[in-house]
Amino acid sequence: MSTSQPLRRSLTQRPSPLTPAAKLALFQQEGILCDITITCRSLSLPCHRVILAALSPLFEHKLREQDQQQHQMDLTALLDQVAKYADETALQAAIGVGYAALESSSEERSGVCAENVRGVLCVGAVLGMETVVDICSSVLEEEGLLERDCSAWLSVVRHLMGVVPSELPTARKLEALLSRCSQMLSSLNLSSRRKSEGRHSRDETNGTVGKGTAIACLGDVFVDIVAAQLPRLPVLGTDTACTQPMRILPGGSALNTAVHLSSLVESSRPSAIDNDPLGQIRSADSPFPSADELPKWCDAHTVLLQGAFGEDAFARILRDKCAQVNVEVCGPTDKKKSTGVCLCLAADGDRAFVTDYGATGAWDVSDVDMVSLVSGGRVGHLHLAGVYNLHALRPQLPTILAQVKALGMTTSMDTAFDPHDRFDGLDDVLPLIDCFLPNETEATRIANVSDRMAALDWLVRRVPLVVMKQGDRGAIAAQRKTHPDTHDSSLPYRVYQCPAVSLPSEAIVDATGAGDAFDAGFLFGWVWGRSVELGLKLGCAAGAMTVRMVGACAEPVRLGDLLQVVEQSRMHVTHS
Repeated sequence: MSTSQPLRRSLTQRPSPLTPAAKLALFQQEGILCDITITCRSLSLPCHRVILAALSPLFEHKLREQDQQQHQMDLTALLDQVAKYADETALQAAIGVGYAALESSSEERSGVCAENVRGVLCVGAVLGMETVVDICSSVLEEEGLLERDCSAWLSVVRHLMGVVPSELPTARKLEALLSRCSQMLSSLNLSSRRKSEGRHSRDETNGTVGKGTAIACLGDVFVDIVAAQLPRLPVLGTDTACTQPMRILPGGSALNTAVHLSSLVESSRPSAIDNDPLGQIRSADSPFPSADELPKWCDAHTVLLQGAFGEDAFARILRDKCAQVNVEVCGPTDKKKSTGVCLCLAADGDRAFVTDYGATGAWDVSDVDMVSLVSGGRVGHLHLAGVYNLHALRPQLPTILAQVKALGMTTSMDTAFDPHDRFDGLDDVLPLIDCFLPNETEATRIANVSDRMAALDWLVRRVPLVVMKQGDRGAIAAQRKTHPDTHDSSLPYRVYQCPAVSLPSEAIVDATGAGDAFDAGFLFGWVWGRSVELGLKLGCAAGAMTVRMVGACAEPVRLGDLLQVVEQSRMHVTHS
């Protein structure tokens, strides 16, 4: 059989001698003898089935299951899990690294460098390519990248651990890399950071005062089993028909807030439809960046979630939801407890819950990943959510808050409803909070008064900014102007009032999680926009968007939609 001219020329022009592994790599690069094409969005990459199967058990499984007459393998869904860190170029590079790594004698990095190591690592991890992850880990160490920005790498690895199945060999590699990151971060001298950053006043606080730009949400995570649009809440001894399909959805106040908040960030990125999503809320004194700087701003303003998960299918549902909107998940996996589950019943614009607290209720301070919270200066604000659901952790919250406050971070809290109906245990917590976000019932019960304004007055003497959610009456906030004296009846503070978005009763589908969505909108406007008024507008709009849908965060709110609601409802905040 004669050799074609192009192939003969290609073979004769190669350096000699070539090892078999080197020839395979060249064959892949030039599309020679390839019998399958990997596709991902715009990428079409010719490869060899047997080589892919040798590189990864995931490839081996897919190819064994695939009809041999099929000549394409689409990896778009897998790459979507790491879309924040990797694109088609990283996929192509990772496959090339895998081919080159077949030559065990090679000491070269096979094209991995400081510029592309993050993307190649992410692709190699989700595709189960153990050798690729090993090479990337070596590059991180040799180039000093871990030491230079260990906090950011810790977030990347934690994100990967949330999406890489535990049965893949790369999951074990990620655990080793996570341990290395944690060891490096734990050696930081936090006391020197305290001296350099100093202390900050808690009065008239507008947004984060620390150096970090990320927001961490710490608190409860649940899977919600939702029965919505019931004709009435069930009564014992009766059967209540559910006219809508029951749904299993992600939930928990901390998770809901983190998902909505991260969605607001992701929807702030320029797109073909809107190249400047923040244009409507940018002003002369606004901290929001120009349109050109938006991508970099969104990369820096990330959202972390710390919650306790079981080792079960419910945990995977929650982690998958977080990955969809780039929430970085950390926190313990409890092998003895199941992931918390909440049965949510919604009727007539109200709701009731039946809860198995599981890992959330058993979460202890020793399980909290303080390294992610305080090291590297990345996180600037800590939001505590669902505090009354954290049965074991709640008494230990002052310890956590004292550490983050010492580093100049700001804090906020939403207790959620107390299932024990006591609303106590916050005396040592409130003085360490910069913004408290209760609803009217929670506020009056915690303050032990019957009037909302009396509750507001009582709370603002303990917390510089109190934002009270009032359902269909909107929200009211009180911001302290001076340091409190609880014996001074004339304590000066500014009061803001924001009306609710008017909705017909038939438009209210499920009120579950409306307060959590409000918190996300408010934190976006207050922490990152440094404006109480903007926070109130976005919060009320987010709450109104959420009650129109089943589930607390099944459809996360987007910034453009909130701004449209604010504009259409002609929302105006008054203050006195």
